Amino acid sequence: MRSGPTTLQERVHSSPPPAGWSLNKLHRVFRVRKGYKNTGMQEDNLLSLSYGRIIRKSIDAAEGLLPESFETYQIVEPGNIVMRLTDLQNDKRSLRQGLVKERGIITSAYDALELEKGHDPRFWAYALLALDLAKYYYSMGGGVRQSIKFSDFPNDWISTPDADAQKAIADFLDRETTRIDQLIDKKQRLVNVLKERLLSELERHTMPNEPSHDELVPFRWVCRIAEGQVDPTAPEWANKPLIAPNHIESRTGRLIGIETAEAQGAISGKYAFPAGTVVYSKIRPNLAKACVSPVAGMCSADMYPILPNKSLRPQFLLMQLLSAKFTDWATLESMRVAMPKINRETLGSYRFWVPALDIQDAAIRCFLAEQDVVERLTDKVRSSIARMQEYRSALITAAVTGQIDVGAAASRGAADISYRENNCDAVETHTPLKAAPSQVRRLVAAEIIHDHRNVAYLGRIKVHKIMFLAEAHANINEINGHYRRQTAGPYDGAMIEDVEAGLRQDRFYDAAEDPSSQRGRITFTPLDNAGGHKPTLESMLGDRVAELRRIIGLVQDFSTENTEAIATLYAVWNDALIDGEQPDDERIIRGFRDEWHEAKQRFTEESLRTWLGWMRRHDLVPRGSGPHTISAHQRSLF
Repeated sequence: MRSGPTTLQERVHSSPPPAGWSLNKLHRVFRVRKGYKNTGMQEDNLLSLSYGRIIRKSIDAAEGLLPESFETYQIVEPGNIVMRLTDLQNDKRSLRQGLVKERGIITSAYDALELEKGHDPRFWAYALLALDLAKYYYSMGGGVRQSIKFSDFPNDWISTPDADAQKAIADFLDRETTRIDQLIDKKQRLVNVLKERLLSELERHTMPNEPSHDELVPFRWVCRIAEGQVDPTAPEWANKPLIAPNHIESRTGRLIGIETAEAQGAISGKYAFPAGTVVYSKIRPNLAKACVSPVAGMCSADMYPILPNKSLRPQFLLMQLLSAKFTDWATLESMRVAMPKINRETLGSYRFWVPALDIQDAAIRCFLAEQDVVERLTDKVRSSIARMQEYRSALITAAVTGQIDVGAAASRGAADISYRENNCDAVETHTPLKAAPSQVRRLVAAEIIHDHRNVAYLGRIKVHKIMFLAEAHANINEINGHYRRQTAGPYDGAMIEDVEAGLRQDRFYDAAEDPSSQRGRITFTPLDNAGGHKPTLESMLGDRVAELRRIIGLVQDFSTENTEAIATLYAVWNDALIDGEQPDDERIIRGFRDEWHEAKQRFTEESLRTWLGWMRRHDLVPRGSGPHTISAHQRSLF
């Protein structure tokens, strides 16, 4: 039996100290940095703790609760470890520490730790992460104590490997966690592809080629929205299911969880509905959150409980609510108000396709069969991801407590265990998958933004113009834009909303208004997966990705206005070719300045001739294919 004090690792992980590791006191290894305020704005590199990583944020585009001055923030250095020990009772999912890799500033609400000389910050960042994964911090935040400081940690004995062992363990974990993360990312991309496969099947069954006029029926003629609220705290309702938007998976119609009103702490009035009701989220319709409820229950005021009449099957209504056509329309309509939502009157005017019941039933059978296949595969992949995440956590804990020989493990590729060979890899079938517009759009946008990462400013309009050129000239027809002739050139407002929501959802980039701009311009801030779009993009586009990148490179250093001029000239010229014309430069310039929008008068004829010459020299000449832009009156420009 071992003699000596019980270590922190032994108490939390049940891991006795390895032979050769020394004992240290916790507060002799770590100390909290003090006196490093950002007085006089010495630094403006704003950092943030996100999902266990320290990421850079734009200080000019920072969102959320902002300080009166960033001078109150603290300066941190590479090798420091930042800890967020706040809100311990309410937030039990966040990772609460991150290793600083660059000098910058971060909120003083966090503790910034530095290590005594001779210690490897990477090793101790992993050791603290292992404590976090074991939920150690939460044990100290009981009662009314929602937040603690690192100085509140007991001065426990801790097992401490020597400097060489710390480096070896950190190197091993850097390498192995990277490999596991890459496998997880690969499988997550597969989940996204499976979702797009299902959406492609849905589109096929909800968009007839030539529906008769009688089959296109206003929503209010075939559906009603349940009214009359109930008290969710009443005994007869407290234990009934309450469905909110967060219980529904975006764009699939999948109900991912059911909780009672009491479990959610509901107190305000809710809408009651019977089983079989179609529940649709009216907030942020671009997310396309809707489902058929399998049980009677309630929904929040953010949702519409919809009851179709006998001419429309609930499942067929759901399929149309999830369709790209309806979602694009609802998104565009929702942008007319400050909080994106679709109101009852607007929804009531939308014309749904209501074919004969036997046609609806056949479409439902086909879609549900495909949905069953896709959901089984998706569940299998997600189960694999969960097991890999569990293995990652166990590997970190075992390594930092000395329970594995990292040298021997590295030589036999410990982290490259059977996850590469498990059945989930077999999910990557040889069945061709047709990509849905939403996914292609966000991947193309991510490529544009990523390739502009070293450019001083890139905004929404320039990204949108390059996407138009990508569809029209690089033949990326899956983008499927519906471009109107607007002030800034070819413009699809619903697509912009869809792209920015998708970029945020996939953790590529966050689009936010620049508070320093009086014009409310939009900037793009990198998120955790910035740059991670490339493998999927290349797989989907094949050879076309080269032309996309060529187009991006051509306009990369151009201003938004110059890119607008090129895209609009291309659109005018291409529309003419599609309409059977062979326009000369004078005709193209006249179409640009006189027949597009009055704001185009600001471009001189001489500048437009220069750009037409530039387009010819750089092989950016239309071929009369791709999207035709739409005028306000639906008339051809020529």
